[in-house]
Amino acid sequence: GRSLLLAPCLADTPAARVLERAVLESRVREVEEENRQIRLQLSQSQGTAAQPPDGNYGNQQWGASADTGPEDVENTAEEKNNHTECPRSPTVQKCELIHVACVCAGHNASRDVVTLVKSILFHRRNPLHFHFITDTVANRILSSLFQSWMVPSVQVSFYDADELK
Repeated sequence: GRSLLLAPCLADTPAARVLERAVLESRVREVEEENRQIRLQLSQSQGTAAQPPDGNYGNQQWGASADTGPEDVENTAEEKNNHTECPRSPTVQKCELIHVACVCAGHNASRDVVTLVKSILFHRRNPLHFHFITDTVANRILSSLFQSWMVPSVQVSFYDADELK
């Protein structure tokens, strides 16, 4: 429910960048604390459930999700029981630019792509570069959205689908 965007006239000043960074860092700390609380609640609920004979609660995929990095893992006994034995190394470096390509043509496809992009932006930890192969309608819709959002650390490129056919 919070907006992290600054007015366009203030967005390029050094003070605005410092303020934006401070707000983002604060939000990251809040989300990390929420994640810790959720992990604690989950481990407590698993502790009261009947444990299967092999001592495993399934794949435990949530323990190795992209939401948590190695620095987030606390070395409590409950935490250790919730993780697999596989080494947990990040698939990409934290500041590495990730390229995402998507084909989008028409009003309906644009609506679906906007939902996809919002999900990617919500869960991202790295800078992104979106590459959209679009028709003219989707290009207009998506370019105006990205211009109005002004999301930091996001680049967007558009390619004409008719030229690429």
